[in-house]
Amino acid sequence: MTEEDDTMTAEDDIHDLPEIITALGEPDAVITEAGLAHLFGRCAVSVKRAVERGELPPPVRLFGQNTWTVGVIVAHLERRLEQERLGLESLADLEGILPRVEGALRDLQSKGRAGKTVANYAEAMAAFCDWCEDRGYLALDPLKALAAFDTTPVTRRRALSGDEIGRLLTSCAPHRRLLLETAFLSGLRVNELRSLTIDDVDQEECGLRLQARWTKNRQDGFQPLPRSLVDRLFQSAQSGEPAKCYARSYARSGAKMAAPDAPLLYVPTHAPSRLDRQLEFDAAA
Repeated sequence: MTEEDDTMTAEDDIHDLPEIITALGEPDAVITEAGLAHLFGRCAVSVKRAVERGELPPPVRLFGQNTWTVGVIVAHLERRLEQERLGLESLADLEGILPRVEGALRDLQSKGRAGKTVANYAEAMAAFCDWCEDRGYLALDPLKALAAFDTTPVTRRRALSGDEIGRLLTSCAPHRRLLLETAFLSGLRVNELRSLTIDDVDQEECGLRLQARWTKNRQDGFQPLPRSLVDRLFQSAQSGEPAKCYARSYARSGAKMAAPDAPLLYVPTHAPSRLDRQLEFDAAA
């Protein structure tokens, strides 16, 4: 690949990004450098250069590989799309931007973004313009007349009852039950659960050691768990069952993402949708 072929032009990016955003999938899924290169139709070196140019967010090292969560990439790409759409290159471009900003936000809302999400975007842009006006970078706030957005929730969520949790766990396959029990009792996020290995199990202290390289707050920690769950987690990981589940799943799907080494749990790539199907099955039973 020549240097010319390797360069991602702004025009190419804008045409390709919507399709790539759709292909990436669940926000908590982890994708490697090789997976990104495949999606963009580039080589791994191109991905590294895209990070250097700010076209992609910085990666996190996981098991010796550059990795990203899909949500981080999608958010970064969407910001680039909006920047191109709004035509922002310098502070001078903010003059008269109100109609374009309102149009972009209304478009996001029409595509299914929650009102609260759109309102948060508007608030962030308005706060930046306020800051620029306060410090003399702008004579007037161009978004002062930005209309408010309706933030009324479209759907109401509730926690599962104890009886519902019991029925869910009873109907699950053993490996999925271990995953859900650990999630319910620890509150760990999908990517954190996926990053756990057998080495993170502390049988003496009866819990899980959390590593700064993959926790959201980037700090080491410890999560206590019931003795029975800790023992079952260790026994399952020792048997190699989580790794076998990954092997079966990745063989079927032709996944481009790397399975973790010595995984403690099998965490499906589309964990939320799998849970939805399990809940629908339970409701019909």
